[in-house]
Amino acid sequence: MRTIIELDGKKISKKAASEKFGKEEMDRMIREAKKAFAEDSLQEISWWMGEGMLSITFR
Repeated sequence: MRTIIELDGKKISKKAASEKFGKEEMDRMIREAKKAFAEDSLQEISWWMGEGMLSITFR
């Protein structure tokens, strides 16, 4: 399963997101996103980060 991270609709790498928001925070959000995806794969998984909407999708 591939993890896609977007900030305001623009794809960013996990490394860039970790540098911007913190590694522990990104790991927590990815775990939550995986859990939500397992429950409902059509649900949008996103967070307001102060700088914009961060969304995580899986393929």
